[in-house]
Amino acid sequence: MKALESIAGFLADASDGEKNVLATAAAEAHREAVAHHLRADLASDYASWMEDMFVEGWDGNRRIP
Repeated sequence: MKALESIAGFLADASDGEKNVLATAAAEAHREAVAHHLRADLASDYASWMEDMFVEGWDGNRRIP
């Protein structure tokens, strides 16, 4: 758990460009999870990863304009 908290701490300081890359990666991971019929909970986590991680300014893995 401490490792995940540490990673979350580093990501909190991510630049907008880094967040864009993370959003692209999360969206791709979601597509792959769905395409390969991975666990539904895993696919769901990938679908909303950016919103879950950063909350404000995100709808799923898309920026809210």
